[in-house]
Parts: sequence; C-alpha cells; structure tokens
Amino acid sequence: MIDEEGKVQVGSRVRIKTMQDMYIAGNLLPKESYIYGVITGFQISRINIGIKQIIINKTPFAVNLELYDNDGYLGLYVPHSNFREFS
Repeated sequence: MIDEEGKVQVGSRVRIKTMQDMYIAGNLLPKESYIYGVITGFQISRINIGIKQIIINKTPFAVNLELYDNDGYLGLYVPHSNFREFS
C-alpha cells in the first residue's frame, strides 16, 4: 500500500507499507513495515515503481522488484491522474 500522498515524477521516492509478512533471503519483514521504491515511469492511468533494496533490521538486501497492482498488470492503477489527462 502506498503510504503517502503527493505529486511524483520519474525518480521520486515512494514509501510503501507492507500488508503481510514477507521473507527476504530468509529474514522476516513483518507486516506493516516500510519499504521504499522509486518511480520508474508512467503509463496511461498507471505509475511504475521499482524497488532495488529492502532493509531488514538495519541490514540492506539487494532486490530487483517491480510493483504490480491487484489486477495483475504492471504498475499501480491511478484512476484520475493528471498524467492521464496530459497524455
């Protein structure tokens, strides 16, 4: 879940709150932890976010993740974004 509001552009950092426990390299990342992603691009009504590092107990873990929305498509759906109007 995106845990902040605001205008973003490519390269902006976004805070994400986990909705369930996850394991990264055998280490527990508890539910409601914060991870950070970077806006990597825009599509019509979608924002692409990539995650390159997750920190658990002050230890960084390199990852290569892209966010997919609940509908299974790449990027997070943003129904009324200004970018869509601009496109």
